[in-house]
Amino acid sequence: MLLRSRVTTITGHAGIGKSTLAAHTMAWLARSGQGRLIVAQGWQPGRTDGVREGLCEAVGLPADAPVAELCAALGRERTLLLVDDVDPCRRAVARLLQQLLMSQPQVRVLATSRAPLGLGEERILRLGPLGSAEGPLLYRSRVPGNWHAEDEAGLASLCATLDNNPLAIVLATEPDLAGLPKRHTSMYRAEGAGARLLEEDERTVWARLAVLPASFDMATAHAVAAYTGSTTKLNVDAAVVRLHQHSVLVSGEDPGAVRPPRFRLTPSARVWGLRHLHERGEHGEALRRMKLQAQIIAAEARKLWHQGHQRQALDKVEENWPLLEAEATSLTTDREAQLGICVDLWFWWATRGQAATGLSLLRQHLPHVDPASLAHCEALTLAAHLALACGSEMSHSLLSESWDAAVAEGALSLFSAALTVQAYHAAAQKDWEQAHQLLRTADVLTGNSGADWTAGPSIGQGWSYLAAELALSGQLAPAAYAAERAECTTDTNRDAWAHTHLLYAQAIRHQRHGRAAAAWRACHMALEAVRHHHFTDLHGALHTLAESLEQTMPRLKGLLPSPHYPRDLEHPAP
Repeated sequence: MLLRSRVTTITGHAGIGKSTLAAHTMAWLARSGQGRLIVAQGWQPGRTDGVREGLCEAVGLPADAPVAELCAALGRERTLLLVDDVDPCRRAVARLLQQLLMSQPQVRVLATSRAPLGLGEERILRLGPLGSAEGPLLYRSRVPGNWHAEDEAGLASLCATLDNNPLAIVLATEPDLAGLPKRHTSMYRAEGAGARLLEEDERTVWARLAVLPASFDMATAHAVAAYTGSTTKLNVDAAVVRLHQHSVLVSGEDPGAVRPPRFRLTPSARVWGLRHLHERGEHGEALRRMKLQAQIIAAEARKLWHQGHQRQALDKVEENWPLLEAEATSLTTDREAQLGICVDLWFWWATRGQAATGLSLLRQHLPHVDPASLAHCEALTLAAHLALACGSEMSHSLLSESWDAAVAEGALSLFSAALTVQAYHAAAQKDWEQAHQLLRTADVLTGNSGADWTAGPSIGQGWSYLAAELALSGQLAPAAYAAERAECTTDTNRDAWAHTHLLYAQAIRHQRHGRAAAAWRACHMALEAVRHHHFTDLHGALHTLAESLEQTMPRLKGLLPSPHYPRDLEHPAP
């Protein structure tokens, strides 16, 4: 980078190793004879203009020499200036360097700063934390001894807690702090030194964002930080950009990329922000707004699912999972809101193999919610379905409670949901006639009400499940009828999950009929749907079926359907 540009700036979070990397670079250049090297410190106690005074002293001029004399003293010799820790005087340094670069073409600059200098020809090297292997390696290098294999997991966990920050790891090894600058004797002091360089609004937004447990997008930043006083949404946008420039916020990808950026605070930045938030007396309000945002995210994800954007719904939950999990599991007084979040995330528990976790959370919050509320009724029906999915013994008692709640509520959608879950239980017990009758009744109720119940598997999903169970039991004629009903009640453009189960049922039927090629194609179309939408509930069963088909007809292994999902499902090849 130094060879390609006249100005190179190393940026990154506090303690990430900017000055260390610059010092090693200068030492290597000194050994290789790369011209004159000059070092100036920006964060120098006792100096009003650290960089300028340092440069003047390096070339033998008085500390208050004008810029023209400094330029003349540099002469025509090839020179590399290292300007280290320029944060306290970034604007003054940028003006000085611009004058030097314009008047002295032989001068190059290497700077270290938490934010870029903003010069037009500047190249930026943004340092991130150490890798998962390099963090423990640094720790072991500072704590010599016999390290055993069983120590590695604990050490990796410790370094991950420290965000694999080199300074944090060095401080954790209890070094001699006498050789460190005062601002680097603790991560909290390092964060505080950077915070003093920011505006008040930026520190306020930093503190409010510290309640968020993981990464967040701009909508969440607005919801949590934009309230009261002068901190409007416009201020939050500007503050987030400035905090990212100053390396307080870390972005997983370039903020100018196609996908909306997501940001996160490092662990030490969160600690500083939370302490500052408590001092301001705003911690309770920030937590309240975070809870409201979690409810909004869960409701939006549920809406996306039922509008047919099922992959986007799962991605939305996955991106915001730490926030949703924190709100769903915390012990607060607003249990109805937490139960609502768990119900809105029904598809996450069902499709990601999280049935036991979802059931546990529902049971945790149900006793604290009014039994007459709609959320309570929906949660009971969902709990009965999840209990069956994870093989819980309480599935029968929950099924009875969910039916009683549906009767008490009197809503056709709840009746339909309860009937669908009852059909699941009947199919699991191989009571085929009862399962058929329950789903037929649910079909009638859904048709009369004009809408299917949303917080749980659809009727099409129920027919698909029944078709698969019948086919596995050798009941091929009833399985064909159930598959036909599933096709009639499933909109493939809106319910890819139900269609994936239908493909699985069809693959089993074809296999039992001896149509290996048709079974192979249906199986791999279902696997492609699982891969595309990130469903995991059928992953194991589909792979087992595919292996069985390969053993039956090895030549099928090379005959894979086109991977362009969902085009294969909408326009099947002949």
